[in-house]
Amino acid sequence: MLYLFLDAVYEPRRRTGSTREAVLAAWGVAQDGRKVLLSLRVGEAESDEAWRDFLRDLVRRGLSCPLTVTTDGAPGLIQAVERQWPHALRIRCWAHKTRNVLSRVPDAVPCEIKQQLYSIRDAADYETGWQRFQDVYERLAREYPSAARSLDEDHEAWLAHLKVPARHRIIVRTTHLIERCFEEEQRRTQGLPRFWTEKSALTLLLGAVIRATQHWRVVGINAEEGEILQALWEPHPPHIASEEEMLSAMASA
Repeated sequence: MLYLFLDAVYEPRRRTGSTREAVLAAWGVAQDGRKVLLSLRVGEAESDEAWRDFLRDLVRRGLSCPLTVTTDGAPGLIQAVERQWPHALRIRCWAHKTRNVLSRVPDAVPCEIKQQLYSIRDAADYETGWQRFQDVYERLAREYPSAARSLDEDHEAWLAHLKVPARHRIIVRTTHLIERCFEEEQRRTQGLPRFWTEKSALTLLLGAVIRATQHWRVVGINAEEGEILQALWEPHPPHIASEEEMLSAMASA
């Protein structure tokens, strides 16, 4: 797997009152550029243990260490990823992180700060992004210390998308693709205050995501981009799954 994305959505359970259960999701971009749904599973919560079991199941079904793993800032998820794939390049979802930073500045200035954060996100390369990050951090540290602390937290992963080919950065820097599928599912269930069972929630969510996957586009990888990816792989080259292995893994989902 080239790029892996992990996220969760919470669904209410009618049998358990106000309890909400997490549906853990994984999708990715394969070495040939195809976007594929890998797994959906109901979990008690986004705990380290729940995510660890989820990732172990992916590995058991044949998933090797991906080049990158994009996640939000959930501590349990981050710990599970770093334990399972310590050599993968972990990417912190740019959108989640930016919202956290902007929530800590006064209402009168978020647009200005947002543009500065965009300048980091859209830097030509990692070195330029790092320099811009330092400049923005120093300003926030002087004027809005809590925003600076939020920006500094896990900043290596927040900048990591700048290491992949430029055309691919818009893909790997957020978990938005699967989130849009979740939003469609939630729109369809607005009239259902609670699900009776885990199966009913998972069935509807799976249907919404599968319909969405029919419109997912292949990610192009040209020769120059392939060289960049190969350089990132070199310290820990991946096992390239055969088509038979990929089909077998998806069939056992």
